[in-house]
Amino acid sequence: MKRPKGKGHNGWEKQANSALAKLRAPVEHAFAELKRWRVLDLVRISPNRITAVLHALLVITQKRSSLARG
Repeated sequence: MKRPKGKGHNGWEKQANSALAKLRAPVEHAFAELKRWRVLDLVRISPNRITAVLHALLVITQKRSSLARG
């Protein structure tokens, strides 16, 4: 349902949007990081196997970025 002009979100909608954004941000950052790994364009293995590889890559990049921050 469309809101009337000039009417903003109420309190619970702002909280819900904020909570959703906090959950989505790490996932979006992870996918952005994976897109930079050009080697993944050349992968020719089973989707079941690449899932484990991608998980390991994400863990490595998260650890690396947390070490670089502090």
